Amino acid sequence: MTLDGTLLLAIATFVLAGGAFGAIWQNYRLQEKDRQLHFRLRLLDEVQDWARECVKFGFLYGRHKVRSKHEMFQLTDMYEDIAKNIDVTVIASDVFGNKLKKPIEDAVAQLKKFRSEPSTFANKDYYDSYHELLAVVIDLKKTLYSIK
Repeated sequence: MTLDGTLLLAIATFVLAGGAFGAIWQNYRLQEKDRQLHFRLRLLDEVQDWARECVKFGFLYGRHKVRSKHEMFQLTDMYEDIAKNIDVTVIASDVFGNKLKKPIEDAVAQLKKFRSEPSTFANKDYYDSYHELLAVVIDLKKTLYSIK
């Protein structure tokens, strides 16, 4: 093999290695974007599930005018379970910023009325806040699915 042939072979090898590296890097970037997308979608699913549980809780609370101690204990336990998952809404608010911040704050404030203002709990404002939150979650999901 001549010097020119060796040089061409070295250049070709270098170009192929660069192309392979580029393909690997592109694949890595696509996988990272896919992981981020799935994380965001899963987070929105969690917020959506939480909001639905809150709506269900409001319906159960409002269903009976007179509550036995047993029913109140059940509602209190359900409230505690829902309250434990407020953290996921805070994370979502941080990830999605201003778009989710206000609806989440409103929904959490309405939920806290169960303890602070039981007579005004599960009123029209309560359901409106969750309706707004769910509408924003659906809009964000539509946006994320359109990116895919």
